[in-house]
Amino acid sequence: MNRLFLILLLQLFSLSNVNAQNSMVGDGFGGRLWYKPTKFSVGSYSGYTICGDTINPQNNQLYGWGSNMTNQLGLGNTIVETATPTLIPNIDSVKYFSTGYVMGAIKFNNSGWAWGMSFEQAPVQVITDVFFCDASSGNVSFVKNDGTVWSIGNNNAGNFGNAQVSPNFQFVPIQMHLVNNAVRVANKSMTTCVLLEDSTLVIAGDTYFGLGINTPSSFIALPIPNLPKIIDIKSNAEGTAALTANGDVYYWGSDISGENYIPIKIDSLSNIVAISGCDDGYHFFALDANKNCYAWGNNFGQYGDPLSLPVSLNDPLLVATDVIDIMAGETFSYIVKSDGTLWAAGSGSIWLNLTNEFRNEFTQLNPEIVPGWCEPIIPEEIFFPNVFTPNGDQVNDEFLFTNMEIDKLNATIMNRWGNVVATFDEPSDSWDGKSQNGQECTDGTYYYILHYKPFGEDWITKKGFLTLTR
Repeated sequence: MNRLFLILLLQLFSLSNVNAQNSMVGDGFGGRLWYKPTKFSVGSYSGYTICGDTINPQNNQLYGWGSNMTNQLGLGNTIVETATPTLIPNIDSVKYFSTGYVMGAIKFNNSGWAWGMSFEQAPVQVITDVFFCDASSGNVSFVKNDGTVWSIGNNNAGNFGNAQVSPNFQFVPIQMHLVNNAVRVANKSMTTCVLLEDSTLVIAGDTYFGLGINTPSSFIALPIPNLPKIIDIKSNAEGTAALTANGDVYYWGSDISGENYIPIKIDSLSNIVAISGCDDGYHFFALDANKNCYAWGNNFGQYGDPLSLPVSLNDPLLVATDVIDIMAGETFSYIVKSDGTLWAAGSGSIWLNLTNEFRNEFTQLNPEIVPGWCEPIIPEEIFFPNVFTPNGDQVNDEFLFTNMEIDKLNATIMNRWGNVVATFDEPSDSWDGKSQNGQECTDGTYYYILHYKPFGEDWITKKGFLTLTR
């Protein structure tokens, strides 16, 4: 009953976040503080966005442009590339999508769809009752509403976590053993990393990077020890990055400075609100609370750095400022600026032309084509934090709003059983992590309902999830 209530609330809140593509925010997983993903995303050699009716988001359609070499545009062939944003067949009413050589999407009816690679035709439905997916260069994994993980594609390293390997491409979803409380998953070609409801991680497949040098692989999911509470994970061809509730970043895998068999903290990154990476890419992006974008890993010009030098894990490079969203592809990257404009660096037909240009500086894409043909969703001015740490260290100790002038406010905080644990009615009020009787609330996920009225405007209602962690 507890998980059922949580999932029902998650589905309710997801209706207001249909344009999320790199991560879902609002449920305590997938980002921090003000971060809210825009509707753009990147694959290895192609770009994507959602177009639709903001009043009736069930009408949303997925569009793509660029290379179609693995049928990632779902056009039923692998020789077409396009400089025009093109409708992906069958992917209407799309709520969420993930990109790779194999592609995945989730519709408003919670059905899971896949295309690309060995899927030779248009996207097809492969699973039901899902709320998250992650695609890669060889497979797609789906998280069901019951917390189980199911995968299609290549399982030649035991990365599906079902205690065996599969020699051929798997078109029917296979369930990961011993996992029933998943909230996120991150795929690389031979590894599946799963974020659990309690903010811990498990990993299956080629675990040579992650579980230490003495555990090169596992056909079932094993826990990754000695990590703080994690709220998001991303993988690329080289390794995996994890974002903590406090905004730190941990990494394991290969980079230009060597090999990390266990997670290490990237000391020079702090107060990070989002991370980005994709398989089959070779770099990561991290976005901090001041809208600065950092990068590390191999560089093919996608850093927007004229020197085009690789950057080590020990010294992430500041590559852009005034950024609200980040998308690390394979040979190119997209960023979205505060004004909603879309910028790119790197190479490929992601420039919305067919000249396959190489540019090693971030360049704004033609505003007459993007975003003019389909306006992007820009995060609202008021920030809705989704993680706070009332541990008395004077940092993020309260759930409150300080970035917008609010005339009136009414807030209700509930636990996962639907019981009210706190209320406040003044714009200057906050929640300190205690119940109405003064007892400290336990770590976990809570649900908030906020009614607020900006000066000179009508009342607005927001609902979402909040993670309390000490």
